[in-house]
Amino acid sequence: MALGKILTARFEQYNVPRLADMVAHQAVKFQKFDGRMKRLKDIDPPDKLIERIIEAKHWEFFTIVGIINAPTMRKDGSLLTTEGYDPTTQLWFKSSGDVTLPPIPDNPSKEDALRALALLDQLLEEFPFDGDIARSAALAALMTPVLRGALPAAVPLFAVIATQPRSGKTYLVHLIATIATGHTPVPTAGAEKPEEMEKRIETAALSGRPIMHLNNLPNGMVVESEALAQLSTEGMVFIRKLGRHEEGLCDCRATTAYLNGNNVVIAADLVPRTVMCRLDPQLEQPENRTFRKDPIELVRADRGKYLGAVFTIVRAYKAAGCPPQEHKIVAGFEAWSRLIQQPLIWLGKQDPYGSMDALKALDPKRDELQALLGTLKKYFNADAIFTVADCWKKAEETEFSGQSIRWQHKNQDLREVMTDQYGKINQRSFGRKLMRHRDRICDGWRIEVVTDSTQSRVSVFKLKNVWAQPETVQSEAAAPPHKADISQETDPTEQEVSELLEGRS
Repeated sequence: MALGKILTARFEQYNVPRLADMVAHQAVKFQKFDGRMKRLKDIDPPDKLIERIIEAKHWEFFTIVGIINAPTMRKDGSLLTTEGYDPTTQLWFKSSGDVTLPPIPDNPSKEDALRALALLDQLLEEFPFDGDIARSAALAALMTPVLRGALPAAVPLFAVIATQPRSGKTYLVHLIATIATGHTPVPTAGAEKPEEMEKRIETAALSGRPIMHLNNLPNGMVVESEALAQLSTEGMVFIRKLGRHEEGLCDCRATTAYLNGNNVVIAADLVPRTVMCRLDPQLEQPENRTFRKDPIELVRADRGKYLGAVFTIVRAYKAAGCPPQEHKIVAGFEAWSRLIQQPLIWLGKQDPYGSMDALKALDPKRDELQALLGTLKKYFNADAIFTVADCWKKAEETEFSGQSIRWQHKNQDLREVMTDQYGKINQRSFGRKLMRHRDRICDGWRIEVVTDSTQSRVSVFKLKNVWAQPETVQSEAAAPPHKADISQETDPTEQEVSELLEGRS
């Protein structure tokens, strides 16, 4: 389909009318004898026959992992510039406009790569990046969709996060998409309800877009998504078919996902999968800020020049022998690292993954784990086993408060970590929380699930200090419980309570 003068493409699923039209025009002519006219006349293919063809799935078609609208690079460094299906990359190339690549040497020098990087940098010079890491993240976000032909399914997600509205978040994604596809991407609105968010991601995934743009997520939203995690690491998303109790596998191996919002928080499994680009205009009214140059118009005037700059950087790094760089290693993204992360560091840029520590620090799930471990360590020694029931008993212990002259719970911190969303102590919910965080290491500690023959019907847990030496763990286990150090007082007797009450009265 066309957007103005720019062509864009997307997948459409075959249904009965579409396939019937294709069969009638390209495969078989169906006719029926007309008794009144005494002759055969053309008819549409029978719906039952078309439905049977769709459900049987006996056809053999090429696997298409996605559609691209610009030349790309293959794994061997060659360029895909001919429109149509490319069996090497399994991509369908349909140009969105006239793109003329400049001459690109097979073995460019580092100086060639630096000039190419400077060209890309000029497009970003007026964005209010919050430091060099954010700028490097933007460059990585720009290069990734251009190099999709040389990359496997696994690439990071890109989060453009700003301190306030009108900081340039959406505009930056539009610039990236214009280089890669020739047009601004179709946006997908975010939703705070997890179920609705997943549905919108699935719908966007079905189209096979090269750019999935989750635009303007709600302010301060905590982003968790199984679908985005699958798309990032597997390139596949399971789609629930509308109106049917079935799932279908959606191939998204050529899709790169971008999300943006103000003070958005990336949580749980998405943290190691996300490259964050943070914008901070440091203005009370950033909407009054204007660009001296329009980078999108610069790209549209000569898109091939900027595509060629990306290819030059990668080829130069390969020509130099792919010198290893000091960088954050994320399992599963090794190919992306060799083509984008390490070349940028080689050319003097910061590690685009350098913001991961900041993402981890803001992750509410990590805060939950820290609070959970910190509390459990007060009541259970390293390697001492415990159950949810043991925690509940300790949470229900009471003591007499002389100040308020009443009995109160002794271990309020333990009660807090065991409280569910309704403000009540919930053993089942707490058990799920322990299982959810099992084996995750935080500050050298983790919760392990152990097998205990005396507790065959319940889950048994223990705290493990993974950084401690064996003898250190033994000495900790032999030490008295930390809780005993907090208070050695015993509960008052009934007589002492009554005497205290008489004195107060």
